[in-house]
Amino acid sequence: MRSSLAAVLLAAALAASMLNPSAACGQSPFKALPPGWKTVQHTDAPAEQVARIAAGLGARISKLSNTLLEAEGQTIQVNIAECPDEAEAEKVHAAFLRAHGGSHIHALKNGRKVIELCKCPDVPLVVKAPYVLGLVPRTVTYRLAFDAAPLEKSDDMAWNAMFNAFLAWRAAPEDRDTLDRIAALRPKFEFGNRVRLRTCGLGKEKSRYAFQPKAAGSSVAPDGDTAEYTFADLPEKAGVPCVGITATVTSTAFAVVPTQRKAGPELLGPTPFWPSDDAEVVALAKKITAGAETAEKKVGAILAWLMPGRNIKFAGPVTGSRYGVRQTLKQGFGHCWDFSDLCVALCRASGVPARQVAGWLHEESGHVWAEVLIDGNGWQQVDPTSGTACTSRYIPYLASETGRMPLLYLSMPTVEVLRTK
Repeated sequence: MRSSLAAVLLAAALAASMLNPSAACGQSPFKALPPGWKTVQHTDAPAEQVARIAAGLGARISKLSNTLLEAEGQTIQVNIAECPDEAEAEKVHAAFLRAHGGSHIHALKNGRKVIELCKCPDVPLVVKAPYVLGLVPRTVTYRLAFDAAPLEKSDDMAWNAMFNAFLAWRAAPEDRDTLDRIAALRPKFEFGNRVRLRTCGLGKEKSRYAFQPKAAGSSVAPDGDTAEYTFADLPEKAGVPCVGITATVTSTAFAVVPTQRKAGPELLGPTPFWPSDDAEVVALAKKITAGAETAEKKVGAILAWLMPGRNIKFAGPVTGSRYGVRQTLKQGFGHCWDFSDLCVALCRASGVPARQVAGWLHEESGHVWAEVLIDGNGWQQVDPTSGTACTSRYIPYLASETGRMPLLYLSMPTVEVLRTK
């Protein structure tokens, strides 16, 4: 567990401590709590203390409160800073993030409110709490716009390097060194003229896509989960074929995506990216899921084993790495793509149909996670890098059953929140 708000204040050299438990209690903001949840203590900070803390953080804060809760047999502390406007909230959020090593799990922003969750070692409960407490919207509709190159094959260890080269090219299109770097990386990719995208985000609502240039044709998979779009005569940017994609995607926290899909060998068997029949992978999967009788329990055991820092470190010299399942297990570290590959391979080796999901994490970056098919229920998206089901911050628009990445970003996506509920 990283440092709490008290650590932020100490780092800002404030004399005042975090909210004083002996201070007069205010009215708890959490009224209709579910069974197993109750308020133990609530404190509103006195005005003079709020002013000192705000000065230390270099931001304006209108109100600061602290609530200690009992939740499902555990304790969790919720600190809420209310600011006069979103610009001030951004400053406070940045300070909270610094205190938690950049973790958006423990530090969230919703409009003018900034929320910190601490004193709870159970990460799945920390992820769940803001939605149970109504502190953040459960459903969010996003609009993303970005340029991409359709891919047939790629050296995925070069994927992030090419993306960064294109960001540099956009900043200085005539820079010779950047153009040379793109040219040197280009042979590591086989570009195509088709992109397969998800038909739903996270939940039941259909996703919508627009393209520039327009797609020459499209077809929906028999199960309705994905649609393939084909293009003719794509324009090139820095020698790479490019299509502009605008995606409207709705995400509902912890939702199950309905499907008519049934488990088949294509969701259970090995691929070059997911060696689910490898003796080491099979043995590890059996060890991890020993005693787990249902698919849900097997997935929970795998997510718990993959929790970063327990068995595999979230680290490594190559940002956006894809070392491969065997290499990641051997070296004991990797990034989100590596965690996703491990999760899919271990799920398949355990008899749980799984595939890979990719998209964007709101207010963060590109991300790769996974989803498992729960028979009679649907697709449940899970994030191996947090060990939890996915929230409304996840914006999925790619799904792969083989492990092949269907596109390469050629620009930084812009993300707009259209509506929340």
